[in-house]
Amino acid sequence: MTIVHIRRLLGIAIMGLLLSCNGGSSSKASTQDKKEKINYKKYPPLPVERRQALLDFCDAIDIIYYELPISMNQDDPTSIQRNIYFTMDLEAPVNPSCKPMAHIIYLAKGEVLEEADIYFTEGCKFYIFMEDQKPAYANMMSKLGDNFFSNVLQQVEGKKFPGLK
Repeated sequence: MTIVHIRRLLGIAIMGLLLSCNGGSSSKASTQDKKEKINYKKYPPLPVERRQALLDFCDAIDIIYYELPISMNQDDPTSIQRNIYFTMDLEAPVNPSCKPMAHIIYLAKGEVLEEADIYFTEGCKFYIFMEDQKPAYANMMSKLGDNFFSNVLQQVEGKKFPGLK
């Protein structure tokens, strides 16, 4: 499957998702009203060459959760590659009311390659990559990432997570 085919499939999937979110015509007006009231921030997606550098050189990932009593470290090459694919090469509309769930650091031989905040609540599933400790890029979260973080949250017992299904 070529990159062109993958992009077409992603475009079709996103279009279907957008159409299914609008529901019936009565909810369509209220959805448009809500969108007009939110000033979505726009950041471009992480450049392809920087994402490729992650795939080529990243040898460890640290994930620090802000409100969970856990953190994660991955140094298995297969897990690292899979984790990098938790983001899609698509720009994410950033609702400023969304709060990050975790911070991820991509490392190569102990040096930081990239850092990002991970957002994972209803309507807020994306990564914001930092540059000089400021938001610079925003990528949509993939279904693979959605499944991973859902599983993590299910494994943490006795904690309530506002905003999640």
